[in-house]
Amino acid sequence: MALFDAASLAANDNPVSSTVDDMLQADPELQRRLQQVHLVLVTAPNAPIDTHLISEWNGVNPSMAIHAPYSAAQWEGIDVTGIPSFHLLRNGKLVDRRTGWSDTGKADLLKLIDAAE
Repeated sequence: MALFDAASLAANDNPVSSTVDDMLQADPELQRRLQQVHLVLVTAPNAPIDTHLISEWNGVNPSMAIHAPYSAAQWEGIDVTGIPSFHLLRNGKLVDRRTGWSDTGKADLLKLIDAAE
């Protein structure tokens, strides 16, 4: 499972999230690979949640819906302080992660996906 902190993705309120959003929308093959590794888009556990924006995102992107954690305890050990944050979990354990986005962001994300497959 790959986790992605998606709060600002729905809001599209920063350049990094806009870049990730644009990349996801423009690359059906990347979307397919993310779905294969069971991508879960989540808001940060303690972040304020704008349910309108999440609902809007989920309506447009049903195959990559954003989920809001029920409690912070569900995500104990998952650090989502960087945007974006990608976490690779295997059997509920953190295996690897990528935080932030650079010019090599897509290549870094593909390496993480490769490790999950």
